[in-house]
This record gives sequence, structure tokens and C-alpha cells, in this order.
Amino acid sequence: MPIKTREVTPRMVEANRKNAQKSTGPRTPQGKQQVAYNALQHGFYAKPSLPFMLATGEDPKELQQILTGLVESFHPFTPAQQTLVEDLAMLRWEKRRNQRAQAAAISGELNTLEIDTEEEERQRDRADSGMSFDRAEVEEKGLIHMPDCPGKFRQILETLQLLLDRVNRKEFYVDSSSALLLLYGHQPSLRGNFLCTRFAEARKQEPEEVDYLKLRMTVTDELIEWNHKYQTYMRRYMEVTPARRDLCFAPTQDVWKLMLRQEESIDRQIERKTRLLWAMQEEDRQRREDPQWQEIVAQAAETRKVQARDQDAELAKKVDDAVVKIVEEFNRIREQSRQAAEKKGRLRRNRVQGQKGRGERNGRGTPRGCPSEAQQETSEPVAGADQPAEAPEKA
Repeated sequence: MPIKTREVTPRMVEANRKNAQKSTGPRTPQGKQQVAYNALQHGFYAKPSLPFMLATGEDPKELQQILTGLVESFHPFTPAQQTLVEDLAMLRWEKRRNQRAQAAAISGELNTLEIDTEEEERQRDRADSGMSFDRAEVEEKGLIHMPDCPGKFRQILETLQLLLDRVNRKEFYVDSSSALLLLYGHQPSLRGNFLCTRFAEARKQEPEEVDYLKLRMTVTDELIEWNHKYQTYMRRYMEVTPARRDLCFAPTQDVWKLMLRQEESIDRQIERKTRLLWAMQEEDRQRREDPQWQEIVAQAAETRKVQARDQDAELAKKVDDAVVKIVEEFNRIREQSRQAAEKKGRLRRNRVQGQKGRGERNGRGTPRGCPSEAQQETSEPVAGADQPAEAPEKA
């Protein structure tokens, strides 16, 4: 199937050229360093290059300390053992990265908890400034049947405190039906029904006939109960308790599963490579005690030395040949330069001598109308000038 291509017109080329001048990317070293790792996603398997480690806030000295400590612990004698030790150092470094990622996840959970708590406090402040419930629903059910929120508890406590102050001042003549309706609505509880009945009777009775102590105890019990409910609500949803803070350390998210799986994989690789290194060192120790193996190793070492000498000799020969070619080329260029300088000097001398000769001849005098020698030398003869002219044909 042929691919459809879009024809590029000169106008499009000019527009693209102008647009490219506007988006040239960062030009300063700081800007280039900031965009150097735009394509970085997690960096868990990144090689420990110095620019990358510095850009991600890692200390290259820590990796070198890990490698030095492992070398002092295992004492690798062969390049293969040294390679395994370097692999172990990288695995330990990856495990440290994993541990930092876990700590970052916990810190993120703690920050989220604090941010959520601050947002709930702001919502509480907004709710305290004015109730957001539906007025008709509040009149029907009362505040005690509304969904729990800080504003609800604050309003209930303020209303109960108002009723308690009226009881303490024995202001039974004041109509408290609006406050009781706000609390209990048209469906009061047993205690709410008792309070509504007592306040209605107290308004009709004389102050001496009102059971003051029983009414005050009932309002106080209601106030204490709702105060406890308010404190429980605040402790459960608003306050950052040690239990809620410690819950952030529990691995409950999907990212924790990946990090724990990576940590287990790293531990398995460390264990496997450590056992391989120990087995390799044990085998090398046994080989060093075997005379036949030592003879084979000595022969291999001698062979490597011979090969190294041959390679050095071949490399030295190549260097000598290259030097000889360079010297020959230099001499050839110098000879060409010398010949060109001599030729240029001869031309300059010939030109000077010619100018002197023409000056002497011109000084003795030249007949007027006769061309000079320079003109005779430079002028070219006209074809047929030395032949007689033909007579014109008669008509």
C-alpha cells in the first residue's frame, strides 16, 4: 500500500524555518542541566554515572565506600571475582535506592495526611461561619439527625449552652421552642421530648413551681453527651493522632507492592552472587594448591606475555611505519614548497630584467609610429597580412 506523503511547499518550508528559530531549547548551562533528565521515569536501574548521581541528589562517595568495603571483605584475586564484587556493590546501591523510595513513600503519606487535615480544618472553619444544611430538612429532622460535621456539633453545643444559661438564670418566661426545634425538629428523641415538655411546662408555671434541678441536670447531661461526641469526632477525623501517623508506615498502596518485590529480587540476587563468589574463591584456592593447575596457569601466563610482546612489537612497527610516512610526506611537501619558491624567484628576476631592458631601449629613442619591442612581442600577426590583396570581381 503506497504511503501518502504531503507535498511541502516553499511557504511551508519558510514557516517551519521561522518557527524553528523560536524553539531552540535551553541555551544556558543551568537550563540544559534542568532538561537533561526530562525523559527520566524512575531511575531505579540507571547506571551510577557521576552527572546522573549529582542530578538526583546521590553521593558518589557512598558507592565508592560500598565497593571499597566489599573489596576489603572478599579480597578478590581474579578479574572474575572483581566483577562479581562490583555487581554486589551495584546491587547494594540499588537496595539503598529502594530504601530511599520506601522512605519517600512514607513521607508522602505523612504529607498527604497533614494536607488532608488542614483541608478539613479549613472546611470546619467555613462550616462554623454558617450552616450549609437545608433549612426545611433541619426543621423536620433537627440538627441531631444531620450528617456529622464540625459545624453541626458546634451549633448543637452552642444551642444547649444557651438553654443551660436560661435555666441557670431561671428565665423560663423566654420562649425556647425555636432552639428546641433547631435541635430535635419534629421527631425528637426521648431526652429531647422530655426537654421540650419541661420547657413548655416551665413557661406556663410559676418560677417557684418549676423543678429547676431536674431540668438543669437534663440539659447538662445532654450538653456533656454531645461534647463527648464532638471530641470523639475530632479525634477520629480531624486530629493527627499517633495512630493515624503510624498507619502511614503500613504498605497499603500498589506502589509498595512493587517496591517490596524489587527489594526481594535484589536480596535474591545478592545472595546468589555472594554464593557464586564464595564458590569461585574456594575453587581458586583448590586450584592454587594443585601443582598441575599451577603449571597450566604458568603456561597460560607465559603465553599471554608472549602475545602481549608480539602485540607491542606489532604496535611499535605500525607506529614506526606511520612516523616514516609522516616524515616522507613532510619532506615531499617541503620540497614542493622549495621548488615553488625557486620558480617564483626566477619569474620575479626575469620580470625585473625585462623591465630594465625595455627602459634602456626606450631611452635611446624609438621612431614615432613604430611599435616598441614589448608591443611587437605581445602583438599577434594578423592572418593574411603578408599576402597581396585580391582585386574585386567585376559584376
